[in-house]
Amino acid sequence: MKFFKISVYGRVHGVGFRYSVLNKAKELGFLGTVRNTHDGVEIIINDEDFLEKLDISSARIDDKMIEEIEVEKSRYKDFQIIDSTY
Repeated sequence: MKFFKISVYGRVHGVGFRYSVLNKAKELGFLGTVRNTHDGVEIIINDEDFLEKLDISSARIDDKMIEEIEVEKSRYKDFQIIDSTY
C-alpha cells in the first residue's frame, strides 16, 4: 500500500484543520496520521490526492509538498491525530 507525506503550509493552525483532515479521512476509510508542525501541518495518508477531497473553508493553504514514503503495511490501523512536533 502506498503512503504519502503531505506537508501543508498557510493558515492551518488554530482553525480546526487537523479535525477536518481527521473527519474526512475517517469518512473515506483512509489510514494514517495528522499533526501540527512548527510551520504547518503534516499528513501521512494512503491517498496522494487527499487534499482535493477536503473541505477547508476555515483554513488557507499557501503551499504544499507531497512525497511518497515507505511505511510498514501494518503500521496504521486507522486515522488519528498525533502529538505535534514542537
